[in-house]
Amino acid sequence: MINPIVASLKHEVEILRSGKLCKPRMAIVTPTYACNQSCHYCFFKHKNNGHIMSHENLKIMIDQIAELGIESIEWCGGGESLLVPEIDKIFSYAHSKGLKLGLLTNGVLFDGKIAETFLKYGTYVRFSIDTVNPKKYKEIRGTDDCAIVLSNIEKAVRIKQKYDYMCQISLKIGYSDKLDLTDIQCVFDFAAGKRIYSIQIKNVWDENGTYLNDELQRNDLYRDLKTHNIRFSKKISAKKMLHEQCWINPVQVTIDAYGNCYLCCYYQYRAEKHSFGNIFKVKLKDLWGSPEHLKCIASSSIDECNKHDCRFIRYQDMIRHQLRSSDWSFV
Repeated sequence: MINPIVASLKHEVEILRSGKLCKPRMAIVTPTYACNQSCHYCFFKHKNNGHIMSHENLKIMIDQIAELGIESIEWCGGGESLLVPEIDKIFSYAHSKGLKLGLLTNGVLFDGKIAETFLKYGTYVRFSIDTVNPKKYKEIRGTDDCAIVLSNIEKAVRIKQKYDYMCQISLKIGYSDKLDLTDIQCVFDFAAGKRIYSIQIKNVWDENGTYLNDELQRNDLYRDLKTHNIRFSKKISAKKMLHEQCWINPVQVTIDAYGNCYLCCYYQYRAEKHSFGNIFKVKLKDLWGSPEHLKCIASSSIDECNKHDCRFIRYQDMIRHQLRSSDWSFV
């Protein structure tokens, strides 16, 4: 059966494989390089200078995203998106422009108006919660926020139930050398019985593409976690590798806190190669498909891409097999 994500990209794939450039479906937005935690595996520590995109610029960016015909925004790091002052008003503004919203957050500030607004308008929120053990949490993230985050997740579940909101609440475990299978089991135990849509378990890696923990095997997860009625969003398994240059990246555009555009969200340590302009100097609709953009696409490196456990590598791999079968039906 065809993967739903692959099926949803059929139109864009046909355009890209014909040698043309499709419009992006999603904007991945990093609204700040400020963070309220200091995770030991974070790629962006060297960029955490406290910069936050202003409300005026955030609205200009949202207007340009909508003008290009992009369907959704995923708010993520860089930093912690919820540090943007009155970010709830930005979520409301984006919704008023017809944009769907996703959010990746450490969850410390997901409370009050922020939580109520996002759960009302959002499509999904994914909390990064590597462990429910307060001591290990502090060791990994550098803060004593474990109890706050767990409480905010539980409150989010209650709000979703109370108002029957459609927003999917998910968890993400960054599996590093500081965790073991017991830690993962405890996260599943915390989630069990709650309306948690999925748990993503992702092996974290350094800038050289080396996993920080490669001991846990997929079968261990199946055996020890099979009793929980929560689906995996991603299983720990061998990292997918590109066998041809990445051509699927135009299904999205990544915009950072300064308005710089990148080929994808995995621009760490290759920002100059991946950047093709700034939306506050040239409008996004004019940057898209510009000579600078096409040059960046053409110069992307298979070896550099393969250092990252990139979702678009997985998408391209699935699409490659789908194209071979020439059958895009669901059954």
